[in-house]
Amino acid sequence: MFVGWSSSNLADDRLRLGLRRQASSVEFGIMFLRHFRSVSLFAVIAASLTASICRGQSSQGDRFPFVISGFDAEESATDFSMLSPTPAGDDGFVRIVDGHFATESGRLKIWGVNLCFGAIFPTHEDADRVAAHLAKIGINGVRIHHHDTSASPRGLFTEDGRWDPQQVDRLDYFLAKLHDHGIYANLNLHVGRSVSRQLGMPSLGSEHYLMHDKHALHFQPEIQDAFWRFCREYLGHVNPYRKLRRADDPAIAMIEIANENKFSLAGPGALLNAPEPYRSALMDQWNQWLIQKYGQTGTLRNAWASEGAAPSRVLVDSQAWADGDISPWNLSDNNGKSPIRAVVRMDGDDAVLRLVPQAVAAQGWHQQLTGKTFGVTKDSFYRLTFQARSDQPRGVGMNVAKTIEGEWTPLGLVQGLNVRQDWDDFQFRFQAPQTVDEGVRLSFDLGGDKTAIELKNVRLVQGSGSVSVPQGQSLEKANVDLPKFDWSLQSRRDFRQFMLDLEKRFYNEAKQLLREEIGVRVPITTTQANYQPPEITATIADFADMHAYWHHPIFPGRPWDGSNWTVQNETMVAFPFHNQWPRNNLLMRTAWRMHDKPFTFSEWNAGEPGFFAADAIPAAAMIASLQDWDAVFFFNYHSSNGRWDTDAILGYFDLNGQPTKIALTAAFANLYRRGDLSPLEEPVAVSADNADRGGALAMQYRVGMTVDPDAHRAVAVPSVQDLQRPERKRLATPDRSVRWDARSASSAHVLIDTPKTRCAWGLVGGQAYKIGTWDLQFGETERDYAVLVATSRDDRPLESSSSILLTVVANGENQDMGWNDDRTTVGQDWGHGPTVVNGVPAVLSIPADQTARRLYALDAKGRRVRTISGKSSGTMLRFEIGPQYKTLFYELSE
Repeated sequence: MFVGWSSSNLADDRLRLGLRRQASSVEFGIMFLRHFRSVSLFAVIAASLTASICRGQSSQGDRFPFVISGFDAEESATDFSMLSPTPAGDDGFVRIVDGHFATESGRLKIWGVNLCFGAIFPTHEDADRVAAHLAKIGINGVRIHHHDTSASPRGLFTEDGRWDPQQVDRLDYFLAKLHDHGIYANLNLHVGRSVSRQLGMPSLGSEHYLMHDKHALHFQPEIQDAFWRFCREYLGHVNPYRKLRRADDPAIAMIEIANENKFSLAGPGALLNAPEPYRSALMDQWNQWLIQKYGQTGTLRNAWASEGAAPSRVLVDSQAWADGDISPWNLSDNNGKSPIRAVVRMDGDDAVLRLVPQAVAAQGWHQQLTGKTFGVTKDSFYRLTFQARSDQPRGVGMNVAKTIEGEWTPLGLVQGLNVRQDWDDFQFRFQAPQTVDEGVRLSFDLGGDKTAIELKNVRLVQGSGSVSVPQGQSLEKANVDLPKFDWSLQSRRDFRQFMLDLEKRFYNEAKQLLREEIGVRVPITTTQANYQPPEITATIADFADMHAYWHHPIFPGRPWDGSNWTVQNETMVAFPFHNQWPRNNLLMRTAWRMHDKPFTFSEWNAGEPGFFAADAIPAAAMIASLQDWDAVFFFNYHSSNGRWDTDAILGYFDLNGQPTKIALTAAFANLYRRGDLSPLEEPVAVSADNADRGGALAMQYRVGMTVDPDAHRAVAVPSVQDLQRPERKRLATPDRSVRWDARSASSAHVLIDTPKTRCAWGLVGGQAYKIGTWDLQFGETERDYAVLVATSRDDRPLESSSSILLTVVANGENQDMGWNDDRTTVGQDWGHGPTVVNGVPAVLSIPADQTARRLYALDAKGRRVRTISGKSSGTMLRFEIGPQYKTLFYELSE
């Protein structure tokens, strides 16, 4: 028997499984009008420029090779190493002052990257060159990630779990070189190590939050002992190149205890079916917890007294299937885009509905079986029973929900199922959180897998009945079982609290070990904020951390199958409020910060090889600046201990080898690190339940959560229905330093206007803009996309600066990539280098009396290769740039 539990706190899992709906479909029903911003200057000159800057510029014929070397550290106009005082840690340990990271020199903001697997262990020669290059592109932080997931040479440990001395030495040397160049480190403690595998223990499951001992870390003694031992050895290790223990090294800026470790929020389902030795460990701790709370069995039995009426009213069943008719059930297929076939057969006296997906749907709900509608009553109990099997093991989503005022609303049951080849009995008991008179549906979500599934004997009834403590079980014997589906609601509430207490105990013990025994002095966090209840972030973590991706690759078959994946091609500029996996706009993740604590974003990127993947860099710099975040780490810079000087894009996330992202990383370091874009002034608080929509306020306020309702002004968040209105998609900061206009899907754009940095970004092809004293006219570009950013290199306003870096990018990709017709995947055929980029034609008009008024085209290292003549036009000086110069970099100089 499968023991199933419902959970109202599975938001992140719903996103990953594709269970969550958007009421008006994925794009919020956008209907746009073409937007064109006219500027008086261009009313005069546009006609004469159109032929010269627009002719033919939208074709791929304007691409040219452009490679930024991963070893480049040459002093030039693209060098931003001056932002990083050397060595890192020279001004003392990182600490928290007024809710932000600081050192003795003042506020510390980290513009960083992740290094994973073999990239953590370069040769000494490579380490010297890579550290210098990272400093040049403005990086001052690295997150040491996946150090423990694989065996050496891709990890710290040998296959049998011993430290590999060569790997330890390479990490020591690399850290020392990074610190020499002003680059801090974020050390992760547990990411992917599976001690259970080395000890011959079974796995708890294949879901992300169960793998790599993530769940077991909270309760299994052998796993915890190995983790405590690792912490002592890893942080107590003396780096011979620094002559400091890691715990005593001020260049280690922060520590993360666990990566993406969802325990109590995942619900108890996996634990209730846990094999030995996990079950015994849980039973022992569960009974001790019950004894501490209730003392004796009699008290426990009274508290768990049976509640809920006996089953009284059938709401949904599958009796009609016996007649070969699935009505009143409904089968939806995403408007024909994800076809699915239904066949009824008899298995003895049972009618079996066989569902066969004809294609792999991108989201679970794109292939969906729903029952007839019904109503639910607040606090009433319900029981769902059915049997299921599949041709091969697969996942299935299930929920009871309704769309209310434009927002998909779960009503007590949201569950992911693991369906096997043999028939299993599934039973769920839940309580409705609110009264809804009609329109509620039971749904099975089948997308994401072509494996056929069969269902029979489906029955949902109101009234569930329950049992208290079964006969033969007692606290005196310490043998009270883990609560089953038909146990009382209070027993299941107790088990959830038990899980939360285990989680809190683990993090408190880990933090105590780090602080009191090992002597760690820098800020420590637990895990990512949306993987744990807010109270843990508020009471245990020193800082809050988050992860998100815009168009993370989707693997509709086997996870991480390099032959079967897609990355959609959409710019996040056109969808400011989208917050559904696999595309979470960074704007909509802002409310997860905890006011009065530092906030970091330790994983962020837009998936490759997406056409608009360069979006990730300006989005991070803009939002981190406005929201006054403390660190951003792009995932990922590199993941191999070789190919550092690659001339090609190597994977879904690597910045190294992606010229448009690397070019922007340097340019936008100024906007965030130097503080060119000022933070929003007023902080406001949203509830944890509204965190997914709180980002809609993030262009007006510094948004976050708080456990103190009197500390910050509380505000209501817009409904999903409200966010559909086109006028909502015209955003601006109070001082209009940022203007984001997404009313038109064909010309959505962002303008950033600060004294020292200016930017136009988005679907700007053929458009004209005025930013400060500058005028921009873009020619036609492929898919109308471009990012143009100008930033002063000498910390002066642009009008008086003697050196301004102008970076203009669009798309970059490898040559001869094996694209499908939709240009959403290349499968295994990633092509080859050197990377090619498409040039962006534009006219830049600046005041004729500006200090920097000579324009040079630069090469990939930032060296001047060609002078570009300007033309006077009244009080303005006009320059034409474009693919003819075969560069992403220009310099304005005096």
